[in-house]
Amino acid sequence: MEHGIFEILQGNTRPTSAPLGLQMDALGFGYVIDAIGPAHEFWPGASEPAFTLIPNFLITGILALITGLIVIIWSILFIERKFGARIFFSLCIMLFLVGGGSPPVTNGIIASLLATRINKPLNWWVSHLSEKVVRNLAYFWPLSIICVVILSLFGVELAIFGLPLIWFLNYDQMMIFLLAIGNFTTLFILATVITAFAYDIHSGLESQSNS
Repeated sequence: MEHGIFEILQGNTRPTSAPLGLQMDALGFGYVIDAIGPAHEFWPGASEPAFTLIPNFLITGILALITGLIVIIWSILFIERKFGARIFFSLCIMLFLVGGGSPPVTNGIIASLLATRINKPLNWWVSHLSEKVVRNLAYFWPLSIICVVILSLFGVELAIFGLPLIWFLNYDQMMIFLLAIGNFTTLFILATVITAFAYDIHSGLESQSNS
């Protein structure tokens, strides 16, 4: 949705250039764009590269906003339904195709796979993790998801505003730092998956022992 806001700000215009040295038709179809236009850059590296099938910033932004909102609503209210995970994945792909950036694909794949395990037994994990490992991993469950939220928010803030690191780092260093934050966020997301499974297993073992 944040991509969509900046795309809307570029108005009823057609993409004329592509970021990162890519060609407009680098994928053979669609457009590789900067969600943040030159008029709204808070620092030189503020660009938010994205892909869209729509050759219009305004329409792309509106569709990204609407699709992003639907993704949020679906993940909260409908993800547990029979085809909830499949529809969620389809919505994430749609969001990518209308200027929502790359996270809908990377994070969407992880979330969709996880959604298929809702209310399902975690037999593989139970058979491959000892109770001690489960207990230790479960302890880090709240911390891991807090780290994901903080890193995600900081990454978005840094990509848009560059603060406060733009005061201390040059452009190349900022790009390296942004890439590092993205990689660390993905690692923490995967860690959160494991600690969440461990937390569920640990809670189940405690329930059994108490009964």
